[in-house]
Amino acid sequence: MCLLDVIVRHMQDDISELRGSFRRARKSWKFRSSMKHLLTCDEAEVIYKIWKYGNSGDGMGMETCPYSVLDVAQLLQTNFAFISGAKAKNGAPIMTFPDRPNLPEPNEDEYRKIVTYLCSIPPLHETQMGYVLLVDRRQSGWGSVKTILMRFSSFFPGHIQVVFLLQPHGFFQRAFSEYRSKFKEELEYKVVSLDTPESMFDYIAPEYVTPDMGGQLEFDAIEWTQHRSAVEKFSSNTEKIALSLTTLIKKMENACTPNDVAGTEKQISEHSSQRRELLEDLESSSFHGQTLLSCIKGDNERTPLVQLSHVLDVERLIVQLEETKKKFDEYWDKHYSKLQQSLQLRKFEENFKLFQIICDKNMDWLEKKMKEIGDSVKQVEELIQEFDEFETKAKQEIEQGDKMRADGDQYIMDDHYAVDSIRPKCIELQRMCEQYRQLLRRRREILNKSHELQERIEKASKWCSSGMDMLTSQMEGCNTPESIRKAIDDIDKFVATSKDLKLNNPKEFRQLFDSVITSDTRATVQKTLKKIEDVQTMCSKRKADLQSQARAQPVHHPAQPDLVTASSRGQTTVPEYDLRKKQGGHRDRHRKDSKDTTKKTAPAPSVEKSARIRVDIGPPQPHLQPRSTHYGSTSTCSSMSTADSMDGARNSLASTSTTSGSSCVSEQMLESLQEKRQHVLNELIETEKTYVQQLHDILRGYYCEMDNRTMQHLIPEELSSKKDILFANLDQIYKFHHDVFLKDLQSCADCPTKLGKCFVSRKDEFQMYSIYCQNKPRSEELRTRIGDSNPFFKECQRKLGHKLPLGAFLLKPVQRITKYQLLLKEMLKYTKDDKVCQQQLEESLNTMLEVVRIVNNSMYEVSIVGFPGNLADLGKLLMQGSFNCSTEHKHEKIRDIRFKPMHRHIFLYEKAILMCKRKEDAQNGDRDVYSFKNMLRVSIVS
Repeated sequence: MCLLDVIVRHMQDDISELRGSFRRARKSWKFRSSMKHLLTCDEAEVIYKIWKYGNSGDGMGMETCPYSVLDVAQLLQTNFAFISGAKAKNGAPIMTFPDRPNLPEPNEDEYRKIVTYLCSIPPLHETQMGYVLLVDRRQSGWGSVKTILMRFSSFFPGHIQVVFLLQPHGFFQRAFSEYRSKFKEELEYKVVSLDTPESMFDYIAPEYVTPDMGGQLEFDAIEWTQHRSAVEKFSSNTEKIALSLTTLIKKMENACTPNDVAGTEKQISEHSSQRRELLEDLESSSFHGQTLLSCIKGDNERTPLVQLSHVLDVERLIVQLEETKKKFDEYWDKHYSKLQQSLQLRKFEENFKLFQIICDKNMDWLEKKMKEIGDSVKQVEELIQEFDEFETKAKQEIEQGDKMRADGDQYIMDDHYAVDSIRPKCIELQRMCEQYRQLLRRRREILNKSHELQERIEKASKWCSSGMDMLTSQMEGCNTPESIRKAIDDIDKFVATSKDLKLNNPKEFRQLFDSVITSDTRATVQKTLKKIEDVQTMCSKRKADLQSQARAQPVHHPAQPDLVTASSRGQTTVPEYDLRKKQGGHRDRHRKDSKDTTKKTAPAPSVEKSARIRVDIGPPQPHLQPRSTHYGSTSTCSSMSTADSMDGARNSLASTSTTSGSSCVSEQMLESLQEKRQHVLNELIETEKTYVQQLHDILRGYYCEMDNRTMQHLIPEELSSKKDILFANLDQIYKFHHDVFLKDLQSCADCPTKLGKCFVSRKDEFQMYSIYCQNKPRSEELRTRIGDSNPFFKECQRKLGHKLPLGAFLLKPVQRITKYQLLLKEMLKYTKDDKVCQQQLEESLNTMLEVVRIVNNSMYEVSIVGFPGNLADLGKLLMQGSFNCSTEHKHEKIRDIRFKPMHRHIFLYEKAILMCKRKEDAQNGDRDVYSFKNMLRVSIVS
């Protein structure tokens, strides 16, 4: 007892210290004790309900009982009544009322307090069975018995299962036996009167009864009361901690988020500090609970029955502390995540503002610099060097902007609470970065064009200077024919180099440099062009003078070999080429061409042209017929002689062994047919793989991207929620080909005879193409209205690396369903040797032709408008086509035949014939519709 007092005293000191810290916390947090204020916070409700309602269930009922142990301590310590934790053999809790002959009976209020308090101690599931009451009145009178039993009848918090009454033993008390029996019959519960305690041991074990009633249970009321008081104080302490937690949570929830990074970081630090303080209080309270638990248990290996209820209550409170800490940690994880998201948002906003300022400043600088293009190559190179340094920094800034946008997209994917604020900034970042890049590209393009323009001007100036120097040097030393001819050649070569200046084509020049031409640059270019024209004129005059001088010179025979040499130079290229090609007929043709080229002024270009023609023509193939007897006489004779020799050898071989020759030829033909058939089959499988891959690309790159949150800002409103219209049942088609049909075709790779069954057995599945084709006009209309240049389509196309837009790939299913019958026809050409395979392929071909016909009919059928009924009621569409129709009119007995026929499109169904008029769709001019005009029942026609 002394040790327990010391521990309780220390616990009371610690509790008072905790209460002081909680009081200071409540004062700083503007604590409000109203539960209505706490109901606005879900997390606070969860934590508080652990205490508010957790103790009222199978736990102890201190939260539901209005009294504490201190309110009934006097009656407990004087043994008016107690609950030791003992149970009857049927499991009902036992409440004992010992005999106190020398003590007065408590009044009605005291009685109600103590029985209410004692009934709140057992767990709820035990009290549902009812209580077993042990009443000892052996030393008292029947008046005391009547008082206690009447009080049981007037008020008892629980159900009374039975009352075991140890009745009075005095001489005078036995005289009231008749009155006693009549009194017991008026009670609402069962009362078992006993003379000795041993009589009730059949219902209650002796170890659950105290020694004063003949049992073995040791019960110290004072010790039990002290333990109960310590447990209740610990419960009150833990409840205050839970209430403090709810107050802190409410304060955190109502705290306003700062608008700057520093304030947000400070708030995170303050909340983290407050969390650490409360966690320390929780750990301290849990430690006190463990200490109290060890004191109550003592040194006993097993918990005494009398202390069992206290131990269970303390353990339950410790578990509730742990559960409270767990719930608070869960809330803190969400709250801290929200704080971190707030910090991310503030950093994102500040970085966005900074980037916006820098970007606007640099783009303004670029706009001003666009007009500076330089007046010389050196100036342009200086501008390029300046721009290179600027571009390096600009690219870093753009990378920073792209990283910010990527971070923003990631925040959106992570369900950031400020998605509506982040998404517009991401779009603006994308716009600014793209505009920044465009300005950089434009500046680079202007500088490159300016540099090229200045280089051309400088090169032209140098060319003019070189021409003047050449003409000056030719003024002397041109006296002999050789020197004159050399001077003319030099002039021709020099004039030919004017093409390299690339200033002669005004249209090309305007297209290339129109964006960088200024008034000063235009004047410089015109001046340069005038200089070029002057130099060319001077060169022409000089060449004419030299030619006149050459004609005035006498003809010298030594000059003839030069002409012959020049002529032979023009011919040597062609015969060498002809010898490489080993084709005699074309040698004559090129010899003729080379003779014609000697008549021209410049033979070398003619030789090059002849060589190019020779390369394109190439040697004639043995299996091709010559186009003329002049060019192909040699090759024809050679082919005929070869054929004759082969025929002679074949006839000779046939005469030697006709049977073996026929067998050899048949085997060769059979092998050839099998190879070609296998080749077509391989083509069918490979094209199917390609088709499946294309469908997969469309679904992955376009279809799934429409659900991607990072792409939502690019999707136009017209396309939103219209994925089924744009793609129809494309996913169903892909699943069929990927999971079923491609595997069927691959299983036939080594056995073409199985191919026919693949198509025939999947005839019903191919009907899904009707749905796709019927929806194709709507899909095409939607895609055309949105446009292939839409940012969403462009981004998807860029990610996939496709060169063609989406429209080209949406046409693939229509193309594919018509391709099968072409491949099957091709296989039939090479299957005449196998009748079984041929029959199966013919059946599969008919199947696919029927599928194409059904698909085609469905596309016509969906265009019928104005029909006043349901087309499905007419049965299956058998065929359709356009006809010229004439009608008969009956008026009395005169028939007026209308000779001018009407153009109608006829649809033949199983039950009726529809006559429609073809019209152009008013909403979509590229699409025709068929307006219903008349109908004939098949039963009437037949």
